[in-house]
Amino acid sequence: MDNEQKNEDKKLSTVMDALNELEETIDKHVNSIEDKKRELMNLTRVESEKVKTKLIKEMKDEGQKTIENAKKEAEAEVQKILVKATSDNKKLKTKIDKTFDKSVEHVIKTVLGE
Repeated sequence: MDNEQKNEDKKLSTVMDALNELEETIDKHVNSIEDKKRELMNLTRVESEKVKTKLIKEMKDEGQKTIENAKKEAEAEVQKILVKATSDNKKLKTKIDKTFDKSVEHVIKTVLGE
């Protein structure tokens, strides 16, 4: 029976060794998974920042284009207003020039009582 006990002990020892190896392998895999998880989280953070930076740049560019277009439209409107104002000013000056002499003559007649 002593020999049989030794065989059982040996089998038990072999099973225990196998279980220990399995436990070590599982621990290594768990650690590897944790490392990969951290790497993935860091990669996600980095990529998220890249996308955020890209979107901010695109929005700034789009905003700049909008501002430039609005500025061009405003400048065009200003030019239209200036052209109209210049034209109106010339018309007014022409009317003043046409009626100035008559107005002076009328004032003189009124002052002189004629």
